[in-house]
Amino acid sequence: TDVAELSRRYEDVSLTDTSKVFNTELTAMLELRNLLDVAGAVARLREAAPDATPVVVHSATAAYLSPEQRATFAVLCRDLGVHRVGLEGSQVSADLGVPAPPDLPGRFLLTLDDAVLGDAHPHGRDLVWHRRV
Repeated sequence: TDVAELSRRYEDVSLTDTSKVFNTELTAMLELRNLLDVAGAVARLREAAPDATPVVVHSATAAYLSPEQRATFAVLCRDLGVHRVGLEGSQVSADLGVPAPPDLPGRFLLTLDDAVLGDAHPHGRDLVWHRRV
């Protein structure tokens, strides 16, 4: 099934939970819409510029997703052949599939896909590059 077909099917989805407080059904529906939007944008990019390398940059934003949503986001990027450049906390990075180095409390990890490139102060005061092996 392609992205266009999934997007068409999404239009037929309806909510049974209409509550306005902590509506997990609505949250899941919005998450699905966002994932379909990312997949659709990548498909359009590949049509317009087939040799382009799609990259998603996220800095202290994945923390607003649940651990499950972070994992889904990482898998979606991997499946679409999209690179991720991230600057997130250790636990958030781990939820994205990045093996976090030990002993970096209070530091954000600069990552490319599932590899740590360095660690940084959360507000950008400094950056320490890690040696790539």
